[in-house]
Amino acid sequence: MKYSKLLTLVIIAGLLTAGVVIVLVSRDSQNTNQPQSDKTKSGQTSSAAEPNTASQLPGPLVTSPKITISSPKKGETLKSGSTVSGTVASPDGKLYILLKGSQSGVLADYSVNVTPSGTNQPFSFTIELEKNPKTGETGYLELYTMQNGLKVEASDLEVKLE
Repeated sequence: MKYSKLLTLVIIAGLLTAGVVIVLVSRDSQNTNQPQSDKTKSGQTSSAAEPNTASQLPGPLVTSPKITISSPKKGETLKSGSTVSGTVASPDGKLYILLKGSQSGVLADYSVNVTPSGTNQPFSFTIELEKNPKTGETGYLELYTMQNGLKVEASDLEVKLE
């Protein structure tokens, strides 16, 4: 059977509470003998989803106006016992910390109590690493707040680890 330029047109319809959603999927007939691959965000193709590993760099660094990091500054050294300070608007009084090393993976992943408020309030805590990084390794410190189990505000910066 000969296929046209547009080999397959699949219509998937699903009823949602707001109405009907239709998704159109097509595949070019010239690629019928080729295994299909997924496009990644960077435009590279891969045959399977790639896991997020510590060696992969994070996406663009973000800065929320509801979380400011005063210390450390970008590129400064951060080690266990270093002070992290700034301001945060955290209605539930929690500030979450995630520190990843480019080679060592997750070094810190926990929360600290801060002043509950809808407006920015000062915070300061001593960071404790769960494992030792490689000296001089690049790290990424992310501070964020959550609401209903979802990350709602985040700020991060690149640091040197010791």
